[in-house]
Formats: sequence, structure tokens, C-alpha cells
Amino acid sequence: MKRLIWLLAVGSLAACSSSETGGDAEACAQADEVVSQVREYRGIGMLTDEQANTATQWEFTLAEASVLATDHDLAATIRDLADASGNVAQHFDDEAAYATFEEIAGTLDSQCD
Repeated sequence: MKRLIWLLAVGSLAACSSSETGGDAEACAQADEVVSQVREYRGIGMLTDEQANTATQWEFTLAEASVLATDHDLAATIRDLADASGNVAQHFDDEAAYATFEEIAGTLDSQCD
């Protein structure tokens, strides 16, 4: 719950920033980068300290990407993916967390096409 409140706060603050421009294409590109990295790291198995640190940033990167999206449904999907990526980072070996992540990533893929 704290993470959801934090994500909403980041989204609200970033939305107020006049210097933040972007669009659906940029939001999709950033989200795709994170999705690729999550899949790559899952294939590795054991993470180095640097990779584990990067994993903790997935959620925040996706929260920023959600602010760039102009389509409400896309932004909501990216926020859901941010939450799911945070769960994967915290519980790296949890198959259920990863399955949820993949389900949301599939929805994102269809929205970004």
C-alpha cells in the first residue's frame, strides 16, 4: 500500500512539472526497456550486487514512464507493471510474482503496438 501511495505521489509531482514532455511512444519505449531487463535478469538467476541495485529501480523507472503516457489506459497499465516489477525485484524467485508481471507485460505489448 505504501508503494502504491508513493507511485501516485511521484506521478502527481511529475505531472505538475512543466519540463516533463513525452508521449505514449516514449512511455512504451521506457517500459519495454524495463520489461526486457526483467526478463534478462530472470534468465540469469543469481544477480550481482549491481544487478540487484538496478532491479530495485525498475519500479521507479516505470512510475516515471507512466507519467509520460498521454493515454489513460496505457498509463494505468504501466503503473500496474511498476507495482509488479517491484514485487519481482523483492521476491526474485517467486513464480507467481513473475507470472503477474508477464501478464501485465502482455497487456502493455498490445497497448504499445
